[in-house]
Amino acid sequence: YQSLHTTVFKGPNTRFVPLDIHIRTKSMHKIAEEGIAVDVFSSDPESGGVVSDSNWRERITLWLRSIREYCHEFSDSSRDLVDAVRYDLLGNRVFVFTPKGRIVDLPKDSTPVDVAYRIHSEVGHRMIGSHVNGRTVGLDHKLQNADLVEIMTDPSAPGPSLDWLDFAKTRTARSKIRKLLREKERGSQMEAGRRILKESARTRLEPVPSDAGIREILPSIQGTVNGKTLRNVDDLYVALSGSAVIDGGNSELEPMVLDLLRDRRAKVFRNSSKSATWTDNGLQEKKTLLDLEHEEVVPSLATCCRPVRGDKVKAVRSVHSPNSLTIHRAECSGLEKVEAEGSALVEEFDWNNADDIDFCAVQAVIEAKDSVGLLAAVSSCITELGKPIVKSASSSYATGYATLAYEFLVEDIDALTLVLESLRGMEGIDSVRRKGDPTTPSVDQAQDVDDKAKALLDDESIWTEEL
Repeated sequence: YQSLHTTVFKGPNTRFVPLDIHIRTKSMHKIAEEGIAVDVFSSDPESGGVVSDSNWRERITLWLRSIREYCHEFSDSSRDLVDAVRYDLLGNRVFVFTPKGRIVDLPKDSTPVDVAYRIHSEVGHRMIGSHVNGRTVGLDHKLQNADLVEIMTDPSAPGPSLDWLDFAKTRTARSKIRKLLREKERGSQMEAGRRILKESARTRLEPVPSDAGIREILPSIQGTVNGKTLRNVDDLYVALSGSAVIDGGNSELEPMVLDLLRDRRAKVFRNSSKSATWTDNGLQEKKTLLDLEHEEVVPSLATCCRPVRGDKVKAVRSVHSPNSLTIHRAECSGLEKVEAEGSALVEEFDWNNADDIDFCAVQAVIEAKDSVGLLAAVSSCITELGKPIVKSASSSYATGYATLAYEFLVEDIDALTLVLESLRGMEGIDSVRRKGDPTTPSVDQAQDVDDKAKALLDDESIWTEEL
């Protein structure tokens, strides 16, 4: 019942007769005159009521009739009436409150997990605990009537586990938990399948398979796998995570996929080598492989010269892996060897074709006077510039000098230049070189520094892994 009440007195001429004034809205008046359940039974949309189905009306009618019968039966004892309604009519249900005053109707023995999923699926998925009547309780706590339940959530919560199915009592909560667990399991299977295929390709000395390539050869895989049809790349990864065998035969899925990808690369390379265009003077000119827009190019950075964005570079394409490019610095000595052997094609390369490469790993060799804290000071100089250190190593000599080797990540040539110039400005630093860079006053000196650092750079056991 809601209403604004006030009483006024007209004055001495009317002998101060009181006038009672009630102010309320149309819906407030309707509830006050006809009862709080009037909207449940209203079938007139203009009245503001809820149009309810006949089953709901019937259940409400029977429930209210039972209340009336209990009132007649226990008219002599109000305590007996309350106990009868609580245990007989409400015995299989639990009504709890949220901090915002919402009433949640749940089955008996429900837990905070049921409340969370009744509010919203995301609330349940991000749930990390609960408070009942201001007290921290476990997820398996059985709720009672009139409990005040507060759900604690965290965006980084790991989500429900299989144990939650033992806590949840409502079908809605159990269904939502099972659905999320299935999605998590499928995601784990996809990652496992992708990793298995990647490792197998490396074992066969083949390029890492791309989703685009797999999508193209997918129609060539005939039949079903483990009783299921492969509809997309994700289904294939899931199948690879188990012992995937083509139904109706003894063929294993993993080698079949790699063989189809190998045939696809060979076909693309043959078509690429035959493709040609005619110039204005009538001469036939072959297209470069980078002009083949239908083929996905997978560029990688060479470890011999370690190019960074902004360097003048060239691309090396293997005859056996035409869709795989290795990017070298233009002055890299390895390019001459490749061209002499004829085992690969050397092409021009534009950094705009390597949008997926955000950071490049470079190595720097530092000659300095040996002193206490030298390694820490140099490391601090690099990290303070915001460049993550991947590896570091150092070696001291009897001459009082030390050679330090660092591998760190940079975005482009400007960022690399800033790091190198900052290192050169440190006290006690004699020289700072980018490994493999011949641009020093003395080529012999550069070779000598590279020889000293070779043991540091080649011996993986002495590298210090940086987090």
